Amino acid sequence: MNFLRISCFFILFVFVSCKPLDVKNQQYFTGVVSIVVNENDVKYIKNTFSTFVAQGLDTIPEETCGRATYFVDFDVQPSSVPPFEANLISWDRLDTSTFKYMSGNIIDSTYNNTMLSISFTLNLNHFIFITATTRKAPNDSIYSYKLLCNKDSVNNNIINMYLKASLEPKIGAISIDSITLIAFNILPFWEDQIAQGKDTIKFNLNYSNRTDSIGNPIYSSYISNPIKLPVTK
Repeated sequence: MNFLRISCFFILFVFVSCKPLDVKNQQYFTGVVSIVVNENDVKYIKNTFSTFVAQGLDTIPEETCGRATYFVDFDVQPSSVPPFEANLISWDRLDTSTFKYMSGNIIDSTYNNTMLSISFTLNLNHFIFITATTRKAPNDSIYSYKLLCNKDSVNNNIINMYLKASLEPKIGAISIDSITLIAFNILPFWEDQIAQGKDTIKFNLNYSNRTDSIGNPIYSSYISNPIKLPVTK
């Protein structure tokens, strides 16, 4: 009799344990690189996950880049396809740095600081995001970044990345590695490629990692060249 009771308990335990848990499909997204877009007079957050609509976007200008933290309950959505409704918790704006297209000389000696390395992070529409690693002294300077785009001698698209510090480094200051995510709006280049009927944007990315004897930047090729981006029209 004891064996029968134990067996029945074991079977009941297994049956209850194997029932699927009633867990709602709710997700937090923290610090996701995003842009705000306007389609048919409705603003959306767009990132590599999907597109979302949320209250509070009316105060954020369109074509703005930032890191979005938001909450989505996928169980109570009006549709199974995006854009989804989200609760925007915070928006940390990313300033967009300078991009110049077909600027003539693609070397800018006024941006004569150097970078240790760069990494092409992602693109969202005509915005590209690049992570730069630099060596700087804490609270010592504000960095400005610039992209210059032109053609090389065989008509390939070349984009050079430059860095300028607002202050010269202090003598004896202890430097540390600093990692920064920079946004660039490459719309003129993007539109030109579309006008040429391209379905993929292709370019070589270079960055200044040293200078010559008179201070002109010398650039190195990004390790993952060429960069290829699908065109969204």
